[in-house]
This record gives sequence, C-alpha cells and structure tokens, in this order.
Amino acid sequence: MPGSPESSALCRRVGEIEGFGGLAELVEIGRAAGIVTFGALAASEPVADKDLTLLNRALAEAPKRERLAQADEGYVWDTRKIVVSAAGLLAPVMRSAADLLTRADRRVRRCANEACPWLFIDDSKAGTRRWCDMSSCGNRAKSRRHYLKTKGSQ
Repeated sequence: MPGSPESSALCRRVGEIEGFGGLAELVEIGRAAGIVTFGALAASEPVADKDLTLLNRALAEAPKRERLAQADEGYVWDTRKIVVSAAGLLAPVMRSAADLLTRADRRVRRCANEACPWLFIDDSKAGTRRWCDMSSCGNRAKSRRHYLKTKGSQ
C-alpha cells in the first residue's frame, strides 16, 4: 500500500540502487497521477491542477516516443533509447494515464463495493457497469443481497 511503512522502506532500499535514487518520489508521482487523478474522474470531479502538474512532470522525465513501428496487430511506439531508471520504468503507466485522460469516451468508475478500492474503465455498451469484477465484488454483493432477502422472508 502506498505510504505504508513497508512501501516506504522498500522505496528507500530500492533508492539505494544506482540509477533508482528518485524512486520514492516517482512512486508518489505515480500514485498521485493514477489513483488521485482517476479517483477524481470516477467521482465526476475535475482533476486538481497539482495532480495534473505531477503527471506532466512524470511524462517529461519519461523516455521519448521517437517513432512508430509496425507490429503484429498494427503499430506501436518505438522508443529507441531505453534508459533503465525509475522514470523509464513508470513511463508506460504515465503514458497510459495521459492517453486515458485525453479520451473523450473515458468512463472511469469506482467499484460499487464500498470495501473495494479499485477503479475500472466501464467499457460496457450501456455504460452501467458497477463492479470492478463480477466474479468477486459483484458476486459477493448479489450473494449478500440474496442471503438478506431469504433471511428476511423466514
């Protein structure tokens, strides 16, 4: 869990490895850019300027997308210069976050299970998906509702 003593200790240990000095800071940037930014979208609120600034900072430190290359299913970004750094490792996540923010059809939702912290992209046709995963959160909610209904009728 970000911000926990365990994650802070891990970030310190990894930060001691050459080339990963800014990992703890980048993890915080990733957390803000991902969880906070998309949490705001899921709540139909505007993204805070400070969170957008953090995402832009992470994108600026990421290896550049230099050219398109042909792939099996179409085209992909080809990054010629791969730099093994914390910014390089987080680059795909930050780019995906930025791409999602720019999509007009984005439907980011928070799972309807109050105990579940997950966000998801609602890609259902009607745009009415409620659960991060039907086999876990959705099934539990339906089972609980059924249990309470049958218990109440006895």
